[in-house]
Amino acid sequence: MPQAFDTVHNQVQNYLRECIRSGTYKPGDRLPSERDLARSLDVSRGSVRIALRNLEQEGMLQRVERVGYFVGPSKLVYEPGRLATFTGTIRGEGYRPGARVLQVREELPGREIREYLRLPVGKTIYFIQRLRLASGRPAIIETVYLPSDLCPGIISIDLNDRSLWGLMTGEYGIELGRAEIHLSLMTLNAEQARLLEVPAGSPAFLLTRLTFDRQDVPIEFDHEIYRGDISEFHIQAVAGHGVGGLNNGHTHS
Repeated sequence: MPQAFDTVHNQVQNYLRECIRSGTYKPGDRLPSERDLARSLDVSRGSVRIALRNLEQEGMLQRVERVGYFVGPSKLVYEPGRLATFTGTIRGEGYRPGARVLQVREELPGREIREYLRLPVGKTIYFIQRLRLASGRPAIIETVYLPSDLCPGIISIDLNDRSLWGLMTGEYGIELGRAEIHLSLMTLNAEQARLLEVPAGSPAFLLTRLTFDRQDVPIEFDHEIYRGDISEFHIQAVAGHGVGGLNNGHTHS
């Protein structure tokens, strides 16, 4: 186990984290017992217990009562610095993409959405809310607002297990340009937690995005709630260009 000027349980925690990241312990693997880990690392069982609980809180481990700790599922990695579909991203990581429609309707937008999309008073939008899935596992609650004139009739299409951006570009000829993105942290309420199949109060990422076409006209506003225990964001920053990695694009639909 690597040595450091740190508490013993932090040393154990960092050691186990590196074992998981290096593939020594793979998703689904059962870890050795507290006693065996304490013996092999020459530390107290109390230090091992704290380390395991901390890694469970981080989402790296899952505890099964009276059985032990198992390595949790691998993280879903998103890159906000590029415009790419959720479908393509998930497939590229070896998962089966999916989507379950929660709500769809045509409605008059509130002032905030109308201003984001630069719509005149009286113009309607499509409200589309879906649960995005990775090999059947809930990953994202997605809420999308589209100008109805932009994609007439799109809500009459079966949007289960479909790429929304794929439909927009393929069926409606829309060319994606850029996106303005904000990423923050939140805790899930009871309904959000139920949909994502985690305990209420669990941490999550909240991503909001305003997407523009090649003519710099706003074409979509949405917000997405990502499960915090299985989501990871990779962002590239370029010297002299601010933090544009967060504002240039995002993994979506």
